[in-house]
Amino acid sequence: MRIGVVGGGFTGLAAAYELSKKAHDVVIFEKDSQLGGLAATFAVGGQELEKFYHHWLGTDEHTFDLIKEIGCGEKLLFKESKVGIYYANTIYRFSSPLDLLKFKPLPLLSRLRFGFSILYSWMLRDMKALEAISAEDWLIKVAGRKSYETVWKPLLIGKFGKDYYQDVAAVWLWNKLIQRGKSRDGNAKEKLAYYRGGFSSFIKDLAGVIQRQGVSIKLNTEVTSFALTSEKKILLKTRDGDEIFDQVLYTGHTPELAGLVEAAGYTQYAHDLKKIKYLGNVCLILESKKSLSDTYWLNVTDPNFPFVGIIEHTNFESKENYAGNHLIYLSTYLPTTDKLYQMSDDEIYHFALPHLQRMFPEFDIQNIIRHFVWKAEYAQPIIVQHYPDTMPSTKTPISNFYLSTMAQVYPQDRGTNYAIHHGKNVASQMLAEYCA
Repeated sequence: MRIGVVGGGFTGLAAAYELSKKAHDVVIFEKDSQLGGLAATFAVGGQELEKFYHHWLGTDEHTFDLIKEIGCGEKLLFKESKVGIYYANTIYRFSSPLDLLKFKPLPLLSRLRFGFSILYSWMLRDMKALEAISAEDWLIKVAGRKSYETVWKPLLIGKFGKDYYQDVAAVWLWNKLIQRGKSRDGNAKEKLAYYRGGFSSFIKDLAGVIQRQGVSIKLNTEVTSFALTSEKKILLKTRDGDEIFDQVLYTGHTPELAGLVEAAGYTQYAHDLKKIKYLGNVCLILESKKSLSDTYWLNVTDPNFPFVGIIEHTNFESKENYAGNHLIYLSTYLPTTDKLYQMSDDEIYHFALPHLQRMFPEFDIQNIIRHFVWKAEYAQPIIVQHYPDTMPSTKTPISNFYLSTMAQVYPQDRGTNYAIHHGKNVASQMLAEYCA
């Protein structure tokens, strides 16, 4: 069987790995110049760095299993994370239950209730009720209004913006809490994982395996249209020519697929796909001689700070891997129509500097060596209440055409682990239905 995979992110790579194990002829079409999707990298300090910050949680077993399966288990590194929260011009450590008890912006009873709400979420197993309630209403109910207004509301606004934060379903946040809770060891310390040499090394190792299994990878090759043949095979058109496949798996973004299927005459399906809304992302990366703090992941609850998180990569991965310099991400999610998203790289950098100096007055901007800006148009699907009613199926209305995207990672949040999981699952589905 000949199978086309549109998209060379981890979903496409994992699916191609599974399909090629069965000796099928698989071709990956990737419109960019490198594989990886949102985990794509660029060179800095002598090593490849992810354009958008990446790590794995201790619960990301689908990723760990695949790494071991391709014989690279020794490259998997586990490290303790340092998490903090920025509130009222102060950084508070937020890595353990004891840290929560020391969080003085909340009264003691609110701190205790906050901690109880986390424990309660870890024990909760019925997610159906959480699909119909907003994260806002659920958090106020279980954590209290004071905790919600002080911590959760600013974080939700930072993640989803003022236009969407009240629409986010409680099930999305609940699952985030579950995954982070399971990542903690017996001492309640969170363990995160990374790959020796960065995600680019993992991508290269995985790509090498699937190529040895016969997969053809075509970079800089965008699928511009498709058509169903009289034999119910699928013709994919690219600028390099046309190719015919028995099955096709699309792993890009649903708005982009909507354009393709609408042009092919599937107007209702296109309409359904357009119901899913996304936020874009802007990541400003600073290469610096000095660190901002000793925190790896700093959540920011200051509504006047234009970024929701400051992720200091070299407080997780050694700075010695990057010529001894520090690497700092400033990240924000926002509509692509937002003024910040529309700025040039230099405009974003100079816009951010005064805010950074306000948060870290002792940090000298002269320590910044270089800056980089990366943007993603489709970075976060908005998981609204009753989301399963609009979530597309892996099997599309088009014969032999399948779909696996971040919009179908539910109730979990999108990420490498679930991209791999869904890619492998849809591959198994395709094989089973082709043979049936």
